[in-house]
Amino acid sequence: MFGQADYPILDTVRVTAGLRYSNDRQHYTYCARDSDNLFYQAFAGAVPGGCLTLLPNGTRGQFVGQLKENSVSGRFAIDYKPNNDVLIYGSYNRGYKAGSFPNQLAFFAQQVSPAVQERLDSFEVGAKLTLLDGDVQFNNAAFYNKYKDKQVIGVVIDPVFGALRRLVNIPNSEIKGLETELQLRPLDGLFMSLGASFIDTEIKGDFVGPNAFGAQINYGGSRFTDAAKFQATGLLNYDFDVSNDLGGFIGGDFNYSSRINYDFEPGRVVTGVSATAPTTLDPSFIGKSYFVLGARVGIKDADDAWRVTLWARNLTNEVQNLGVRKVLDAVARYTAMPRTFGATVEYNFGR
Repeated sequence: MFGQADYPILDTVRVTAGLRYSNDRQHYTYCARDSDNLFYQAFAGAVPGGCLTLLPNGTRGQFVGQLKENSVSGRFAIDYKPNNDVLIYGSYNRGYKAGSFPNQLAFFAQQVSPAVQERLDSFEVGAKLTLLDGDVQFNNAAFYNKYKDKQVIGVVIDPVFGALRRLVNIPNSEIKGLETELQLRPLDGLFMSLGASFIDTEIKGDFVGPNAFGAQINYGGSRFTDAAKFQATGLLNYDFDVSNDLGGFIGGDFNYSSRINYDFEPGRVVTGVSATAPTTLDPSFIGKSYFVLGARVGIKDADDAWRVTLWARNLTNEVQNLGVRKVLDAVARYTAMPRTFGATVEYNFGR
């Protein structure tokens, strides 16, 4: 059930309030079945063609689970708009992400226990400013997100396959951040855009769990995985006349990201963590910062019915990390495309 209302309390001030109730039920059945009768002799209590999954009662068979959750979420926001060129706002949102059971191979029932629902309390303030008769757009926002039972890709230990990745819950964590965007039209045909974001992420308190190699560590104080502290983007495009019937354009863009961690950083040693546990993040799971450049040039019909573009991406042949994952006994690093050139021909049949 969901309801939301907007109400102007003044000519320049509007408030928004919303409320949502959700009830979610999941029924889950799991079986690691020995369909080819290859493994049953190695598993005590298993039968040919049966389930190899070890249940909590000590027998092997089909695991059946249920997850019943409900939530009440909401939103409250206030907008101040003194004129058409200025918007100042603040908002509070509470939201939930439903829990789920994992979809992976496991021979022990505890390996397929569900991740419960995640709760987010989000606070944001910001301003959107249109300046110089629309030639400048300046947007800024600051936010604070507090999570309870945040769902992240973590690791669970399977006695047969070792460290397996799956969705886990982090009890308490937070994100603090700033975002800014500037768009400029200083000359006819020239468009420029710059954007940047800074986020500080942290797992609060102590939380003990395995890292990618199966070693028990304390996640407390760690940054989130797959999240850069600083990112920036830029775009420049210039359109010009070649003749009465033809136009040209030239442009470029960049994308910068600071280093990214692809596993959790070990925190201080606490109960449940061996004194010999890792104290630093394995270098294999650190993605270096990168700066990627692109460029394009082309011609087009005066009515933009067609255009031909020559483009280049990753001009400096930068190694751009997309992720690092441990897959069984291998550590795999995924990267974006190297320096790439190409041409694109477009035709708009609607013109």
